[in-house]
Amino acid sequence: MRAKWIGKSRNERVSLTIRKKSNTVFSDLVVEELENGDLKIRFVGMTGAMAATNELDLDDLASMDPTREIPRIFDTWQMYMKESGICDSLANLDFLEVHWFGAAPKTPNPIVDPEGYTGEEKGIRQAYHQAYSKVLAGQSAEQWSTCPLHGIP
Repeated sequence: MRAKWIGKSRNERVSLTIRKKSNTVFSDLVVEELENGDLKIRFVGMTGAMAATNELDLDDLASMDPTREIPRIFDTWQMYMKESGICDSLANLDFLEVHWFGAAPKTPNPIVDPEGYTGEEKGIRQAYHQAYSKVLAGQSAEQWSTCPLHGIP
C-alpha cells in the first residue's frame, strides 16, 4: 500500500519538507532543488532496530545487530524514495555525506567495570562501522549489491 505524503514549501528557495501523513512530529525527507536542478535530499535519522523495523512492518526486532539493523535503514530510505515519487532506488542517488552512530553497550555497567564497558563500546562501534561500510560498498544484503559505486562518502 502506498503511503500518503504531505509536502510543504519551507522558503523562497525550492525546498520541500516531506512527511508521511501518519507522521505529525518531524519530516521524513527534506528536499531542496539546487541551482543546477539537482535535488539535495536529507533523510530522517533513525535506528534500524525500532524505527526501521516498524516502518518496514517487520515482526522481528534487530536490536544491537548492526548487520540486520543498517540494511533496514537503507531499505526504509529506499521505500521513502519510491513512495514519495522521487526515484525507484537509492542506486540512483549520490551519497555525499552520511552521519552514523552505534548503540551504547547494555552491559557491563560502566561504573562497575569501566574497562569491560570500554572494550564492549569499541566492539559495538566497529560492528556498526563495518555494517554501514558494507551497505555503502554494496557488500551487504543482496538488494544492496546495486548501491551506487559513486558518491560514497
